[in-house]
Amino acid sequence: GVEKEIVVRLAGVRLAEPWSVEIKKIMDVVLGEGREGQVELWIKSVGCEEDVQLVEIKDQDNNDIATLLSDIKVLEKTDDMTEVENRTEPNNNVAVSLPDEVFAPLVKQQDPLMVEDVEKGLVMDGTLVRLRDIGDTSQVGLVRCMEEKERTWLEEVMELSDNRTSILSPQVGQLVAFVLQTRAGTRVARAEVIKLNDDNQKAQCQCLDYHDRRWESYETLFQPPPACLSIPPLCTKVVLYSVPVIPRKEAKVMLEQVDQASLSQPLTLRVMEVGLAGQVVELLDAEGISINELLAKVLVVAEDKIPLTTPSIPVTPDISFSPVQPPNYSMVTSYVPLPLNTCLPAIILHVESPTQLFVCHAAHWEDLNRFQAHLQSVAANMDQGTTVQPVVGQLVMIRSEQDNLWYRGTVIKLHKFKAKIYCPDYGFVEKIPVSSILPLGDSDVRRAYWASHCTLVDWGEGMQEATMIEVERVKQMLPVTKQVELQVMEVDGVKFIIDIKGIARFERK
Repeated sequence: GVEKEIVVRLAGVRLAEPWSVEIKKIMDVVLGEGREGQVELWIKSVGCEEDVQLVEIKDQDNNDIATLLSDIKVLEKTDDMTEVENRTEPNNNVAVSLPDEVFAPLVKQQDPLMVEDVEKGLVMDGTLVRLRDIGDTSQVGLVRCMEEKERTWLEEVMELSDNRTSILSPQVGQLVAFVLQTRAGTRVARAEVIKLNDDNQKAQCQCLDYHDRRWESYETLFQPPPACLSIPPLCTKVVLYSVPVIPRKEAKVMLEQVDQASLSQPLTLRVMEVGLAGQVVELLDAEGISINELLAKVLVVAEDKIPLTTPSIPVTPDISFSPVQPPNYSMVTSYVPLPLNTCLPAIILHVESPTQLFVCHAAHWEDLNRFQAHLQSVAANMDQGTTVQPVVGQLVMIRSEQDNLWYRGTVIKLHKFKAKIYCPDYGFVEKIPVSSILPLGDSDVRRAYWASHCTLVDWGEGMQEATMIEVERVKQMLPVTKQVELQVMEVDGVKFIIDIKGIARFERK
């Protein structure tokens, strides 16, 4: 970062003797010079006289520098702050008389602190929280724990912020501080810069410890103390299990339909898994009702109002890869949900074996059929000659040679003229000609996967592998599109361990 030297003066003290080489040596020891470089010091502005800041300085062990120097008779304390401010003689003005040699290096502007360096915190399973807001999408929730043991410590640390020096060139992802008015009074808040408007000299900031998101002028932003990096955000981002992904602006309007009292009440947080995006959680009220399901119903209804037959974003020939990333296969939230420990009707989509079968919740079966009809319409209306140069991992639209219908498919292997494709909405794998691949519109790339990968509980982990006879028997008993009654026993990553009524490895008495 760019270093900036600022002239400061220790508040409430003056030199006990005229400046000398011996005093400078003592100062070097106290300030850390000569010990493999200068130690990190805390600077707190307590006043100002023209262009000179009056400061208090503490070292890493919380020792007050003025007190240390007073104890060894290098400095002496003044009767009051006014006396210090009124003295202008060089002998009594430590920082002004020798700014380059003594105090100027103490307040060099540090490199920007980044939010990615803030310690990551996890909310314990069963913790009581409040849902304060959503993030950039409806699937990201901001929760605050009912019991905040670190709140007082954080506020004390943030009060050490130097609010006299503005951050005039903030960066996206930078950790900044600004003064926030809360119900408890004025607080110095730390926040992440998420957007910049250089024309208006304003930054959109998301508070880390409050649920505020606001635009702040660059001149109101200042550097928080480095010690705050060791305190995890007190308003924690979590991934809301089974809640669809809808941009924040649209989702906030949709969620106005929800009874706000049900969202603001204390909720029990249940951790489903920990993925790359953070903790995947379900929030339950005092009666055990899932707030996630409440949110999903409102958001899914609103999402379904968008006509599925509307053509996707226009495509041009030789599109190679959509800039939009598809849902992460390794996260259970990327799939249309199957509730845990609940008996539910489901539709069989594809069966390879007792450990490789794919189902769709019966409540979403018609949604899948409408989506498939939408894909056929998109393919039929696409310009003749539209092609795609597939790459491994790309989500595309493919035409199956089994039924000549179009499906979403992920490229898992490329051959000279063919590609091996996995269909995440049905679970089958097929090798198809590259000529049977078309690009997929961004809105269709973002949709959750319909096929849930399941394993029958009698063939689960630790059980003997299925025999050929058992594989064929399960396939015959579970034909495609059959509706079954199943119960999700547990979730292993993105695989559901299920029990289907009437399907058992052994005769049950």
